[in-house]
Amino acid sequence: MHDLLPESLQARLVAGNAQSPRKSSGGDMSDSVNPQIVDSVATSATSVIAAGPNVALGMFYQAAGQAFSLTMQNASSNQQNLNALNPSIVANALKVLSGA
Repeated sequence: MHDLLPESLQARLVAGNAQSPRKSSGGDMSDSVNPQIVDSVATSATSVIAAGPNVALGMFYQAAGQAFSLTMQNASSNQQNLNALNPSIVANALKVLSGA
């Protein structure tokens, strides 16, 4: 798991402990990081990176679905507009055919 961490953190890992960049102001506080924490962070980073392609594909499907629905909405709107114009188009065509 440690190979997934940046090189700067890998360099600080010594026998499962990472030295803190800050020195404690005193007391009995440890400057090491529990290896389980390091592995947990590495696992979280790996799962976030692994989910990237799935999220991208989901976003693509969402965008494609929205584009298709917009196309259908425009087609429906155009059909409604042509249906509203049909009576006047037929009337003008009959007028031209009758020669009046």
